[in-house]
Amino acid sequence: MFISGGAARYVTPAAGLIVAVNATVFVLERILAGGAAGWAGAYGLRPLVLMQGEVADGGAYIDPYMLTLVSAPFLHAGLGHLAVNMACLAAIGPVVERRVGWWRFLLVWAAACSGGAMVHAVTHVNSMAPLIGASGGVAGLVGVLLLSGPAGVAAGGLWVAIQLAELLVSDATAYGPQVAWAAHLGGFGVGGMVALLVRWGLLGEGSGGRETERI
Repeated sequence: MFISGGAARYVTPAAGLIVAVNATVFVLERILAGGAAGWAGAYGLRPLVLMQGEVADGGAYIDPYMLTLVSAPFLHAGLGHLAVNMACLAAIGPVVERRVGWWRFLLVWAAACSGGAMVHAVTHVNSMAPLIGASGGVAGLVGVLLLSGPAGVAAGGLWVAIQLAELLVSDATAYGPQVAWAAHLGGFGVGGMVALLVRWGLLGEGSGGRETERI
């Protein structure tokens, strides 16, 4: 929506909504039965279950299991995991939402989260480790930014720098195997494709017209 008075200013409700939902789920994980580990096991995406239908003894999973493509991005392993993803979303999300509009923003986020998770599953078909986290969605927003002009390249560069720093840390610690790089790359690719569709007018024109702030 728009606020009248002076230069028009575009409010970005979708980005804030996603941050709020993720924060709420994080709190619920820790106060409801099962705890974070139980939620990750039940609602995180296990590639072996998704791709081959394998079920661990005593495992409790969503039915149909494809729904983990939607649920997994809302789960986080700890406060640091949540904070990094939500900080990136808070910094990048409003820029993307101003560019493409709220419903395309939600489309990018959902498609990048699910697409990134699917790429991870395809490239880790024998893994029973649950995939969780919103990094694929953040990567999708970066994919949009990098195709949106110089300002987008600068903002996207920040995300790339964070990824490189994380890679250096992971190489020197046991954290490395837990980083879902395929989900990041998959989300990034989905975001780039949606950005191209918007640019080519196949999803309508973005909301960044003369009456709105552009990046």
